[in-house]
Amino acid sequence: MSKGRFQNLQMRLTKRLIQWGDGLLAQPGRETLIKSVAQAFPTYIMGVFKLSFLVCDEFIRMVRGFYWGSSNGQRTMHCRSWDDLMQPKDKGGVGIRDFRLFNQALLARQAWRLIYKPDSLCAQILKARYYPGGKLEDTVFSGNASSSLQAISYGLELLKMGLVRRVGNVLWDALNLPPIKGENYGIAIMIVGFFVSEIYNMSTDEAKPAGSALTHQVDGISQIFVKNSDAQKMKHPSSLHYYNGFIKLGNQAEKLESIDVTVLGFSTTEIGKIHYDNLANFDHPGIIEAFAYGVGKGKHSNNSFLAVTKFETTFEGYLRRDGPALDQQNRFTENFINFLRDIIVAMEELHRQGYYCAKLHGSHIAIINEGGSQRARLWRFGKIKGDTEAEISKAKDWVRLGNLIEKVCLIAESDDLHMRMTKKELKGTNILKHHALLTVREKFENILSLNQYISLNLKEPQEESEYLIVSDLSLQTLEENLDRKHYWDILSFVHPTSVSGVTDTLRGFIYSLRTIIEHEVRYLTPELLEENKGIVKDLEHYIQKEWEELYLKLQEIAVQLSLEY
Repeated sequence: MSKGRFQNLQMRLTKRLIQWGDGLLAQPGRETLIKSVAQAFPTYIMGVFKLSFLVCDEFIRMVRGFYWGSSNGQRTMHCRSWDDLMQPKDKGGVGIRDFRLFNQALLARQAWRLIYKPDSLCAQILKARYYPGGKLEDTVFSGNASSSLQAISYGLELLKMGLVRRVGNVLWDALNLPPIKGENYGIAIMIVGFFVSEIYNMSTDEAKPAGSALTHQVDGISQIFVKNSDAQKMKHPSSLHYYNGFIKLGNQAEKLESIDVTVLGFSTTEIGKIHYDNLANFDHPGIIEAFAYGVGKGKHSNNSFLAVTKFETTFEGYLRRDGPALDQQNRFTENFINFLRDIIVAMEELHRQGYYCAKLHGSHIAIINEGGSQRARLWRFGKIKGDTEAEISKAKDWVRLGNLIEKVCLIAESDDLHMRMTKKELKGTNILKHHALLTVREKFENILSLNQYISLNLKEPQEESEYLIVSDLSLQTLEENLDRKHYWDILSFVHPTSVSGVTDTLRGFIYSLRTIIEHEVRYLTPELLEENKGIVKDLEHYIQKEWEELYLKLQEIAVQLSLEY
């Protein structure tokens, strides 16, 4: 496309470079801004259209001028050639992209999607219009094709350089060509070769001894290896076993760094492909990334294998009453709550796309390390068969998740969560609003917010002769119960003068709770918090011990009101 069509994009980049200034940043700061902002400006446009070389070179010129800077209106000395700086860091450069190559790589990705997902609406429309009787990779497009298709044709030129299908006893059967993103002058890299040899079956139910380690090398752009042939056990107790593996990208794989993966094995030749196809339909943070699948050779020709993001433990390790899901007060830990949040959000995405977890098990959820924290990722699920079964299948998923949580439950609020999920009263992200999945801070903020809501929105104190029946208390009956009589024993360590003048009603009880929470430091002495038989007490421990039923009722009401403190 002509240079004039991208003038606005050039003006935006120029304006941003001017705003950054010309002498206020050190070179590392300039490099960061170039990579995070300047190179990101044209990404969307470059993924749709082929930019002329003049436009790409103009972008390079502007970025190069900003990187080297100037002094008193004069260019500073360029200490190295720009071609050297565009090399990856492991080759002596700084990793700044070549806009020409990056443009072609992004368009090659679009071409790959048309090849890899021929059933997509876009692929079907383009095939019907431009190559009804052939394949995209074999089609020569005329000059009057749309600008978008001409751009895809340009990306296809690069893609054809890497499209290889090898057949032989050193490659996995049913070899697939899934895309893997890599940075090498911005070129998208595809896996084209795998090697599997002398591996015994490893299923989710059992693991047998394995044979020889894999050390052979396969020519091609990428390879996958199993580091050793012994099935590994998860760090926490789990029925799932796995193999350690790695992928190498590039023609000279022996000289490149590897990407560690977990290799799962299955007892039939079809299961690995089924799981890979399911995972390939998703690009979601709650669903694990699958790199490749294949079928074993020789004595392992009846087994299939799946390479996914590296993980060494599963959710199953947390589903026990003496496990890491509970703190010393038998409340769910914040880490476990975050796992449930990941799982629930991922399951909602599955449901939106017509999938479900037919036999949900803790081993079907991987726990990975990401950015210094642990996250939960689903890896095993299936397609819902038939529209009539869709709602039933989705509803059963939340019941299954509730049954997993029940394995951890020890106290009333977690039992209540399980009961509501199995009765189908709680589904989807509404599960996360249950008070069992709130942190202590969030629960205390609920009480403070509820007290504030009552004082601002509900009726003034009234004379009341009836007594409060806690089991009848709900959001709908809150106002009519506020001034009903209710007597409670103040916590032993709270001085009575702190709540003097407070009426013996539900309203008075909520106000007293608010006072205790706000002055927690004053009441809780080191003696009250000291460790006793390995348990460290806190204020919520004492509150639940003394007033559990009413306290949890108030939590439920506050959650329903969606109050913020």
